[in-house]
Amino acid sequence: MEITFETAKLAKEKGFEQTYINEYRSIGFGYTKNGKQTFITDKSLIYLSPEQYILHQWLRDKCNLHVIPYILSALDLKDYSVEVLHPRPNGTMGCDSMLSRDNSLKRFKTYEDALEFGMQEALKLINI
Repeated sequence: MEITFETAKLAKEKGFEQTYINEYRSIGFGYTKNGKQTFITDKSLIYLSPEQYILHQWLRDKCNLHVIPYILSALDLKDYSVEVLHPRPNGTMGCDSMLSRDNSLKRFKTYEDALEFGMQEALKLINI
């Protein structure tokens, strides 16, 4: 699943740069300034739209931010939530659960939606 326009825009602001070159010498899919998704074959690309796993790996490997989606109940397998494990100023790792306004766990219907939200929250932690 590709990342959303909102995530692509935030990722670019935080320094995510990824190119895709296949046997057709294409760069890949991306978003124009107005958010329209298009296939890019030149460097006019504004925002990249990689698969979620590519941004997820970049956050983990390059930024030391670990986005961890998980299922809320093994009995119903319907709701997911997400946590972001990140370095704290004192050198330890912190884990933030994603809470809604009423301080309950943020719930998502799919693993991919939980991952997308968690990656957006992780990107917000990056100071450039």
